[in-house]
Amino acid sequence: MRASASTIDFDVARSATGAWDFLIGSQSLARRLDKHERLEVEGPQGLVSALGTVPGTKSRLLLESEPDLTAGATALLVCAVCGGYDGGPIGARVERHGDIVVWRDLGYYPDVGDDVPALFDRVTSFAFEWEQYRGVLATVSVS
Repeated sequence: MRASASTIDFDVARSATGAWDFLIGSQSLARRLDKHERLEVEGPQGLVSALGTVPGTKSRLLLESEPDLTAGATALLVCAVCGGYDGGPIGARVERHGDIVVWRDLGYYPDVGDDVPALFDRVTSFAFEWEQYRGVLATVSVS
């Protein structure tokens, strides 16, 4: 399915390590963020998709269950070493607006407490066509 002018293609694929990788407009989410936000956590090698790593991520991305981070955000990328929230997971608020799903307010989110998220300056949101997004996630055999 082709994305409209206001959306970008969404896909997932297995990375070289066998972990799931979010592809945003055919580019790895971690690499895109590393390029535009100059991540200071060992680049994309230090991050892994929460999909298939953190239980329940798929249902949170599909808005079937509650977010796992503070401020109503869902983890997208987590620590590659422990597969958890150490070092501050990268997350976004996932919202559906009709036929569009939006990842907004991308940044580092604490998983507990009152700490304020550190939102990114350049990459602030992505919008995807709901049917494409839902269809892609339906093919992933994880919770």
